[in-house]
Amino acid sequence: MIEFKRKHEMNIIFNHVRFHHTAKIKIIL
Repeated sequence: MIEFKRKHEMNIIFNHVRFHHTAKIKIIL
């Protein structure tokens, strides 16, 4: 259960970073 929670948190952080990265690209374009 703890590992699942950690994986879930990593997923949220990854999606958050990817979202901001995509937003930055859209602003440049």
